[in-house]
Amino acid sequence: MSKIKFIAFNKEVFDDFNPPQPSSKVSPSWYKEMPAFYNYNQTEDQRKIGSNGNPNLTLKRCVPFRDAMHCGYMLTTPFDCYFTKNNNKILINQSYEGEFVLVHEHTIEQYFMYPIPEGYEIALLKWNNPWIIQTQKGWSTMFVSPMHHDLPFYTLSGLVDTDKHPAPIAFPFFIKKNFNGFIPKGTPYVQCIPIKREKNTAYISHNIDSLYYKWRKATTQAFDRYKDYFHTPKQYKIVNNQTESKCPFSKFFK
Repeated sequence: MSKIKFIAFNKEVFDDFNPPQPSSKVSPSWYKEMPAFYNYNQTEDQRKIGSNGNPNLTLKRCVPFRDAMHCGYMLTTPFDCYFTKNNNKILINQSYEGEFVLVHEHTIEQYFMYPIPEGYEIALLKWNNPWIIQTQKGWSTMFVSPMHHDLPFYTLSGLVDTDKHPAPIAFPFFIKKNFNGFIPKGTPYVQCIPIKREKNTAYISHNIDSLYYKWRKATTQAFDRYKDYFHTPKQYKIVNNQTESKCPFSKFFK
């Protein structure tokens, strides 16, 4: 089992801010509200197979989609922020009165050749992360914009060897054009995915007989093929070391 540590940069962070959470704990509201099936009424079995042979499943029942969204851990905004634009300048007002500042801005010289995503402001901002992230030897962390979340910003991806890097990592992001609005405390802003570093080799082949047999067997059922035949459950936990007992005999009473 791999371990990842989120270490508060100082006591202010530990006392005042919510800690990182497993990504599954911050699913977007649209996903929670989405039904698992479409084209059915409440008086009959929800499961249907269309004329094309496909079941009437929505994304709610797509396991790879869910696994990506729930992969790893999520850093969330530690307090409420309000973004406004005045004379082409993006202003950020934060509710928090402590010393920590959540957002800074890069100078344009640092990213002048980067292809800015359509629909986003030219200014490249960055989230100042209040947590030092450490992984076990041989493990890195991939940082991506929260997958499948509808957010007014886009966080740039990065891969850091967090088993060696000893300081908090800042995360660049673009805000949507002319966004004037409120980003509440608890909004996910970056998804952290531990990745084991190892050598990889790709092989190119055309023999698919054994793969086809596995897939053909799975098609004996219309629903939950991937989940029942190919899926391996993933687990991401949070342990608060501050609440662990210091008694040397505690392990015998768990």
